[in-house]
Amino acid sequence: MHFDPPAGMKGDPLRQALQEFFLEAALARRQYLQRHHVTISQALALQLLDREGPQRLKTLGEWLELTPPATASLVNALEAHRWAARRRGARGREEIRVALLPGGRRLILQVHREILEDLDRVLGALGRRDRDLVKEALGVLRRAFSALKDGRGGVPLSQVPEAA
Repeated sequence: MHFDPPAGMKGDPLRQALQEFFLEAALARRQYLQRHHVTISQALALQLLDREGPQRLKTLGEWLELTPPATASLVNALEAHRWAARRRGARGREEIRVALLPGGRRLILQVHREILEDLDRVLGALGRRDRDLVKEALGVLRRAFSALKDGRGGVPLSQVPEAA
């Protein structure tokens, strides 16, 4: 797939390649989810519940950046599929928690299994040297994104002397 940036946004080939890679990765992830009739919001909610445990309804909505009605609709869909369930918290009705059910956990594991199987085939097609290069490059990107997230990001590429 080739992604043409808007006029005036063209530039560095590395930046263009990364942008295309991120777009392709997002589309591939959506395809895995569509096979199981799961939306991206549902998958994100299930992953949060799996990683963090039961969450207040309000917290789940805030994390997903959804309005209260959209959060309720999302949880209704999760409950309809028996992937998650509402539970009353310690404070009763005012504290509704959403918990992952075994069916939701199975779904997460199945999607991850499919992704890992495909990644295994892709990496298996590469030689050892190329796999090492990919691993090193991903480590560099991970550290850079982590620094950016922590407010320690660098300057824009257009301001880096050797990139100009």
